[in-house]
Amino acid sequence: MPKVGAEGGPVRSVFKTKWFSIERLPFQADPVDPYYYRLTCSDCVAVLALTPRRKIVLVRQFRPAVASMTVELPSGNIGPGEMPVTAAARELFEETAYRCDELVPLGPLKICTSRINNTLHPFFGNRARPVAGCRTPEREISVSLAGPPLM
Repeated sequence: MPKVGAEGGPVRSVFKTKWFSIERLPFQADPVDPYYYRLTCSDCVAVLALTPRRKIVLVRQFRPAVASMTVELPSGNIGPGEMPVTAAARELFEETAYRCDELVPLGPLKICTSRINNTLHPFFGNRARPVAGCRTPEREISVSLAGPPLM
């Protein structure tokens, strides 16, 4: 079944990469341009992981889109057929070499709904600990811990 835009017309992919596509859909709000363009990409996860010492596990990495180093929550795409909680555990480990005793879903969120149509699945990870003997598999990422001191 073809995709249908907000006003019932067909959605057409106008540019596609392995990470995202740009789609054009009919939308009559602008008399000069009868189309609206959106970015379509995989749903994703982010993990707010808290260590037993009440520190938040963060990753620091270079992001070409902003041409700078960023500090972020461990996050990434959900693979085809993958459950969000499985993707959250995988991304946390791949980026940090940490595991949590449990990952609690915080509920699906839409981000930047003016142009992007994917869903973010955030999780809270309690009792995050580094896995003994493991290093962060993704070499270009460094791990940092942030948060208030113990009280």
